[in-house]
Amino acid sequence: MKKLTLLILLILTSTSSLLAQREVKSKVSNTRNINYMVSELQGRIAISYFDRTKGEMLISKLNSMLMNHSLDTSSIENAAAEITKMLRAETNDKHFSLIVLDKAEQAKRTLDEASNVGAGFSEIKILNKNIGYLKWDFCIDGEKSINRIKEALDFLEGCSALIIDVTENPGGGGQSGAYLNSILHSSNDYQKLLIKRCTGESGWQPSEPIYNSKDFERYHKIPLYILISDQTASAAEYFALTAKETKRGTVLGQTSAGAGNPGLWSISSLSESDKCFYMFIPTCQIKTKDGFSIEGIGVKPDIELKSKDRISETVKYILSDKSGK
Repeated sequence: MKKLTLLILLILTSTSSLLAQREVKSKVSNTRNINYMVSELQGRIAISYFDRTKGEMLISKLNSMLMNHSLDTSSIENAAAEITKMLRAETNDKHFSLIVLDKAEQAKRTLDEASNVGAGFSEIKILNKNIGYLKWDFCIDGEKSINRIKEALDFLEGCSALIIDVTENPGGGGQSGAYLNSILHSSNDYQKLLIKRCTGESGWQPSEPIYNSKDFERYHKIPLYILISDQTASAAEYFALTAKETKRGTVLGQTSAGAGNPGLWSISSLSESDKCFYMFIPTCQIKTKDGFSIEGIGVKPDIELKSKDRISETVKYILSDKSGK
């Protein structure tokens, strides 16, 4: 009986010791994750960020955050949020992002990205008075997107006006917007509006792919209305800006997000960790030929919408609009 009691006590002691070791290991792992996350981010900034001088300052700021132990007591998620806040404050660039996901969240994100096929249209329909409506939720590159745009415009053929709703569009690739512009504009002058300079480049280049489409020329003069909101970002903002600056269409809604500089996502993790770090580093600057940048400013609408029902308010405006844009 005494031997059994001693054996039980030995097992309990060993279990407590293991739990304590696991707790210590968890704390060490959290610190290691944060240190690794910062190190990887610094490396990505050094290689990819378009502004080398500002990039060196950001790397120094990150070193200070580690040396001052301002991230030591944070969870990994809180540390990532604090770092993102610092990066955006120092650069005024809303595209800078650092996100922490576990394996389940990473799998869901991958599945969501895989489901984004076609041009990112979620609704294609005819509204009152034969007004065409496109709900465009994501700018996606590729031949499938081009074909989806063609299908949508075939469906809306003969509409009296066209609404393109990008109020929930966070941006994406530039191909679909460039192709749409080639259909909606009768002149190629819009192609000279936006210029871009990326990491390692000394000169400015055209911002988007050049399409000189002869498809759907009937859309060249159709009245165009674009809906934006504070959720409209990046490539979707530039699509709206192009219509506004060239006076090809009327932009309605609220001022857009002001997240203009394009970049790249990268993923990194420690092999023994269940956490993954998603980092978005701006790799290019975009501005108009006159030097205007929407970064931190956004696109202001021609017409500010007041009601919660943007579509009905826009239809009402279209029916009362005498300009025939």
